[in-house]
Amino acid sequence: MNNYSRYILHNKSALVGMVLASFYFGFIFPCLINK
Repeated sequence: MNNYSRYILHNKSALVGMVLASFYFGFIFPCLINK
């Protein structure tokens, strides 16, 4: 059970990181292109 929960936690953190990265790119890219 401990291994399973740890795997889920790692997956969740990776997913959050990808979402944050996509948000950053979606916000910074248009700003760079507009300049």
